[in-house]
Amino acid sequence: MGQDLVDIQDLMLLLGYTDPRSVKKWCKQRDIPILSLGLKKYVSQHILTQYIDNQLVKFDKGNTSANFHLGKSNQETKLAQTPLENMKYGNLKLPKKLRPKGLFLFCNACDTHYADDKKVNCKCGRLVYKAVIHVPGTKRDVRPKVLAAQDFKSAITEFLDFKEELKTNNFQKIAIKKTLVAPTLLVDCF
Repeated sequence: MGQDLVDIQDLMLLLGYTDPRSVKKWCKQRDIPILSLGLKKYVSQHILTQYIDNQLVKFDKGNTSANFHLGKSNQETKLAQTPLENMKYGNLKLPKKLRPKGLFLFCNACDTHYADDKKVNCKCGRLVYKAVIHVPGTKRDVRPKVLAAQDFKSAITEFLDFKEELKTNNFQKIAIKKTLVAPTLLVDCF
C-alpha cells in the first residue's frame, strides 16, 4: 500500500513548490484526489503517473516534427488518453449483506454516505470507502477514516485494522505513549 502512494511533501519538491497548499490547489485543478491517512496526505502514484503520461502524449502530438518519441504501444497510448474522470473511484462495491457496521461508501464531492452500492445516486464518481467507528460510552462521538482501499476485500481488512488500532489506543487516533519522567526539581516530587 505504501508503494502505491506518493507523499504530498515529495510531490511538492517534484513540482518545485514551497507550500503544501499550492500542491493541494494543483491537484484540485487537475482532479487528482488527495488521500488523508492520519495527519499525512498522499496522492495515488497510479493516477499521478496517468496524468503525467497523458501530458506527455499531448506534448508528443503537438511536436510531431520533433524527434521525441515515447516508445509506447498503441494500447498504452490509448490508456494514457483516457480522462481522469474514468480513473476515479466510481466502481466501488459494497454489498448490503456483507457490509460490517461502520463501513460506508462516501462521495468526496457531495459529502454523502451510502450504506449500499445500489443506493448510490451520485454522478460525480468520487467515491471512496470510509470507516466511521462509534466511540463507546458517548452519544455521538465517532472516529472517521477515509480508506485507501480500491476493492471490497481490502476495504474490510483495512476497516478491521483501523478498528483494532482504535481499540488498542483507547479510541484515540494517535497512540498515547506513557513516558516516565524523572523529576529534576524537588517541587516536582510533590
